[in-house]
Amino acid sequence: MSQAFSQGELLPERLVAAKTAAHVRDYARLSGDDNPLHLDDGIAIAAGLPGRPLHGMMLMAWVEPLVAAWRPDVFIAEAELRFMRPALVEQPLRLSGKVAKVTSPSGDEATVRVLFRDLSGAVLALGHTRLVRPPPASASAAASPFAGSR
Repeated sequence: MSQAFSQGELLPERLVAAKTAAHVRDYARLSGDDNPLHLDDGIAIAAGLPGRPLHGMMLMAWVEPLVAAWRPDVFIAEAELRFMRPALVEQPLRLSGKVAKVTSPSGDEATVRVLFRDLSGAVLALGHTRLVRPPPASASAAASPFAGSR
């Protein structure tokens, strides 16, 4: 049986390797988000950025492996991320998290604050995820409207 969440618990920090222009081009093609801001240095610089920013959803996707490495027994019910500065192509990132609040009396739900920083420590994005620890298999099977229908 998995443990309840504990307020203040830290998730192990993860280093997110720098993504190349090829990674971003492939992501743009697969996601359908071909905004030239992500693909063309000239356009990004003309927009006042220091270089091409990574897609925001690309950053958001790295939250799940952070959570799964820490607690493979939970799932993300919702997530939100705010961008403070652009995370750039070829820029390695550090991702960390902390249980900000246990949101259920049983300890089965919690809000985790997540933070993306560059290697100098500057905050690039911050947000939260709501994590849920599912009930034991026997309890969820008994609660299912399909229990015993086989």
